[in-house]
Amino acid sequence: MVERAGPEILRTLQHYTFRKILRRQISRLRLGVGRMAEDALAYHEREPQSRLLKDDAQIQIDAVEMHVLHRAAIHDDTCIIRCFRKSHVEHAAQAIANWATAQTYGDLPEEVKRICVRAILDTIGVAVAGSATFQAKVALEYANAEYGAGAASLIGSDHRLSLRGAAFVNGVAAHALDFDDTCYAGICHGSATILPAVLACAQSHRCSGRELIRAFAVASEITYALGDFLGDDIYYRGWFTSILLGSVGAAAGASAILELDDQAMAGAIANALAHCGGARSVLGSSLKAVLAGQASALGIESARLAAAGVCAGPDALEHRFGIVALTGAEPLGNHDKRLALGKPWRLVKPGLAVKQYPVCSAAQAAVEAVLSLVRSNCIDSDSVASVECLVPRLVAISLPYHVPRSTSEAQFSLPFCVACALVHGGVEPSHLNASIRDDPRIADLISRVRITTLEDSDPLATQLRPEGTKVLINTKAGDRFDQTVPKAFGMPERPLPDETLDEKFLACISTIGIDGEAMLNTLRNLPDIKDVSSMMTGMRYNENGNDVIH
Repeated sequence: MVERAGPEILRTLQHYTFRKILRRQISRLRLGVGRMAEDALAYHEREPQSRLLKDDAQIQIDAVEMHVLHRAAIHDDTCIIRCFRKSHVEHAAQAIANWATAQTYGDLPEEVKRICVRAILDTIGVAVAGSATFQAKVALEYANAEYGAGAASLIGSDHRLSLRGAAFVNGVAAHALDFDDTCYAGICHGSATILPAVLACAQSHRCSGRELIRAFAVASEITYALGDFLGDDIYYRGWFTSILLGSVGAAAGASAILELDDQAMAGAIANALAHCGGARSVLGSSLKAVLAGQASALGIESARLAAAGVCAGPDALEHRFGIVALTGAEPLGNHDKRLALGKPWRLVKPGLAVKQYPVCSAAQAAVEAVLSLVRSNCIDSDSVASVECLVPRLVAISLPYHVPRSTSEAQFSLPFCVACALVHGGVEPSHLNASIRDDPRIADLISRVRITTLEDSDPLATQLRPEGTKVLINTKAGDRFDQTVPKAFGMPERPLPDETLDEKFLACISTIGIDGEAMLNTLRNLPDIKDVSSMMTGMRYNENGNDVIH
């Protein structure tokens, strides 16, 4: 399209966008367009408000590449600009989908495959344990009433539901004990939302273990890359990032299993972005785990709608009312460079934090420090006069409950976790009930715990970030002991050995009375499985187990 330089073209360009395009192209092509540049920039200095909104004009420099060819020609004293716009604009969702659909199992680094197997094993284990919780049982009743029967098994059950129904129930179970992994790229519980969606679709399509691993890896990378891009500040502002990011990962993972092409996967990602949310106010409530299940189900819904041609706008991420704007994140810019998918893989760096205890990740270091002090100094809980915990900001805001009123709140109470570790020598799923929470010994110790939030500039805060803790125990005899745990056992810098992870898995699935060793062996050999649905055979739902959390 050839048009004359002047107000008609200039009004279709945002002020700063036109200046950047013009200067970049003049420098690149070194053409004699000085007069045109002078006139154009002068016009925008006079009328900076004359612009169209980017979603109307679709010429935001971050969203549209323009090929502007300048010709140093004078015709009636007017420079001529030829603006050739690409027929297809590659938005961020499309760039993500293009990368995802190009990945094969063979392309995955061996370390990524290994981490995926560990994460899948761990998530299935904690979901089995979580199936005994109040939230999971309510989710099952709800799903039976609202979702139809289908081809997808519940984790720990012979019961089968539709894809969305199974993803919902399994997502709730995987997150109910807060025993699932965490990634600090986005401060996000990714596996608990991604795996239920991927696993449900993989069962219905009779996928192999390698196909499951590929989809899980791709979905995890997308989830954590978005977390990296949006930054930790959105968590501090109150977003429940596990839901915000996890629903997008679930959509990408479901799309990979359903073999959507790049256009349809971009639509699925856009659908999830347009629909996702989550407020951190749910921490310590019974709804928290339910939101994880809903995010997983939303991922499947987003993918299946996109496959049918129902899609949100392609600029759902960078739209002026999209997630970038709503979360207050920095504008997207060069999305290929900013997202940097697979460079390196986030499953490797920063990696996944795998929990030893079924409480918030922010409490893991404190429990470890207390147990270390008890073992090293033979401290009895009755001898404790006071406990002080020095923590960085992320720990303080993630554990808002000093005196928990429910067992769900206890999982987000640092004083409860410290007290439980002192009295019971640890924190186990069996400790998450009202009788333990209301034990007078626990209540007394909770009153003796003091938490000090370190300033960000404090050197100790730097040492402890993101979720380390320094614990000081004062005894009634006047002794004082302290222990600093910058990185809890299970954090990426101190990963759980396979043997320890296997022990955690066996302890989790012991609640449903199946052959744990056989199940463990199956999952450890996941790449060799020809049909994922076969590994669910024989698993039985814990219908008669006691509620762990209410």
